[in-house]
Order: sequence, then C-alpha cells, then structure tokens
Amino acid sequence: MRSQQRRRAPGRARPRAEPEPWAAPIPIPPRRCPWARGGRTAGPPGRSAPSPGAGVLRAPRSRQYRIIRRQAPQRSPTMAGHLHNSEVFNYGVETWEAYKRGGLSKDLVEEQKKVQEADLLIFQFPLFWFSMPAILKGWMDRVLVQGFAYDLSKAYDGGLLQDKLSLFSFTTGGSQEIYSKEGISGDIRYVLWPMQHGIMHFCGVKVLEPHISYAPENVSEEKRKEMLTAWTQRLKTLWKEKPIDCSPEWYFK
Repeated sequence: MRSQQRRRAPGRARPRAEPEPWAAPIPIPPRRCPWARGGRTAGPPGRSAPSPGAGVLRAPRSRQYRIIRRQAPQRSPTMAGHLHNSEVFNYGVETWEAYKRGGLSKDLVEEQKKVQEADLLIFQFPLFWFSMPAILKGWMDRVLVQGFAYDLSKAYDGGLLQDKLSLFSFTTGGSQEIYSKEGISGDIRYVLWPMQHGIMHFCGVKVLEPHISYAPENVSEEKRKEMLTAWTQRLKTLWKEKPIDCSPEWYFK
C-alpha cells in the first residue's frame, strides 16, 4: 500500500520547534509595580528596588533575574575531583577538604584571591526578603569556606580574615519608619545581625557602619540624587571611619 503523507501547502514554512526550557527567554515586561517610583505604597518591606549605586531605578527584581539567568550557565562545580566521603555528603566538610588539597574550582580560587588582596569589601545590593539576594549569599557560601575564611578554632575575633574591613550598602523597599523599633518590620539592625555578625564578624572581618538608602523608588528624583551624593561623599572619607562594636548589644540594644 502506498503510504499517505500530508503535504505542506506551497510557500508554507515548516513551524519552528519550541526552544528548550532553558533557552526560552524569561518574560519580564518592563511594567511599573505598586511600590515602584510614583506608586502610593511602600511595597513589601522585605524587598527592595535596585540599589542607587547602580544608577538604575527600575521595577524590582527585573534586572536581578536577568543577571542570574546570564551567569548561571557559566558557573562551574564548587569542587573538582573525588569527594572526601561519598557515603555521607557534608558540604562544609567537603569544601574544607577541597580547599586543603587545592581542589576548589578555578572560579572560586580566583574569587578568594580577590578577597585576599582586598583591604575593604563593599557589598552593594537591594535588600530582598530581609536579607541579601540569593546570588550574593551563594557567593559567600562558595567563597568563604572553612580553612580560607574561618576555622572551628579561629572564628569571630580570631577569624582568618582579620586584616580586612567590610561595608554593607543596600536599598530597602520600605521607609525608614518601617524599619524602626516601633515599625512593623522592626529595627533594621535585626536584619543586619546574620549578615554582619554571622558572616563577616565570624570570619574575623571588621564591620563599618552600614549605608542604607531607604525606599529609593518611592521618593522624589531630588531625594534620590541626595542619596547618591551622600554615598559618594562617604566613600571619600571611608578610610577614616572606625569599625562598629561587633557585639550583640550593637544589634539588640
């Protein structure tokens, strides 16, 4: 029997195959959000717009998601070679063992070299769910490993990065009143405890007073310029500043 095949109409192109899920673009329309510039509400207090230091004020998360998508395929495994214990995986132990034997991936070694050469570490980011964005937290998880940044017997004032200063500069989605002791989100210092004390101070890094720009997308253009000017001026005299008292009292007094 002659097989029957459907013929395409003349001039009609074959439909294009759907791209793989990873290759498909993320649909992020450049729309305004309720808490964006010109909105009437402050928006989710635990989220924030892009930091003013970037010179860009857009709808929250749009730029960040594109950055994550662009960088993710370029990431390499944290460790190269065999696991120290293939039966029971312990990330902390495995990265420690990999660091000791020189088995960390090349990109992590390069990042650690940057940290070693730096006198001051400035972290500029938008506050996201009362913390740093996941991509920054992932950098700290992968770079500040045991043996390099700390050890079980060398933490806090005895951390391995004692010769360095750090500064957290970030924006918020809510106003300064929201992040007060009387505000619904509580004192902003509560948010800083795990980042400044639990990470930086744990690694021995001294911490400067944070630089916080409150709700840049919910204020006037003039106010945003003042935020940028204040940050610029502070950078000029940063080396004259003294670190904060890294103790629980600074955060919870």
